Amino acid sequence: MRAFRLARFEFVRFRTPLQRLALVFVVLVPLLYGGLYLWSNWDPYGKLNQIPVAVVNDDKAVTVNGQRVAAGELFVAELKKDPIFDWHFTDDADAAQGVHDTRYYFTISVPRDFSAKLASSAAGTPQRAGMLITLDDANGYIVGKMPKPCSPNSRTRSAPPPSAPTSSPFSATCNDSTTDSPKRPPARIN
Repeated sequence: MRAFRLARFEFVRFRTPLQRLALVFVVLVPLLYGGLYLWSNWDPYGKLNQIPVAVVNDDKAVTVNGQRVAAGELFVAELKKDPIFDWHFTDDADAAQGVHDTRYYFTISVPRDFSAKLASSAAGTPQRAGMLITLDDANGYIVGKMPKPCSPNSRTRSAPPPSAPTSSPFSATCNDSTTDSPKRPPARIN
């Protein structure tokens, strides 16, 4: 009971309107910051289905031991079943331009030889199959980090502008530096 009495005596000391306004300010500002912080971190993965992601399937099916292997088609079918992100199934040009224009936050590309490399173990010469993730982290730090768990031991590379011709998706130079520019070229993860 003594604590309440002491608190009441402290509040009585604030007599002028300016003192009372200062007290309200001192109480409301931390409350506002705390509330905004909790609101922004309440459910960080709750709206992933609103993040536009381009998916490009360039895979060509192969036949191995009389069975058709179309891993790219299976991958796309699984993505369509599970709308984790706002998937946009498109071609290379639209995906590159979309990442450049920030219509898509990142792109997942299935290369032409994906099924062939997966089926190569049947021929006794196994090869490593991989997908290409092209991202533009100018959309925010978290968006730039989102696809990285998809590919362990990944390296970030700078992608050329969509209009620049490239001989292979791995022809870009390695870019380990980070800048705070609002619009920098998209990065590729292998």
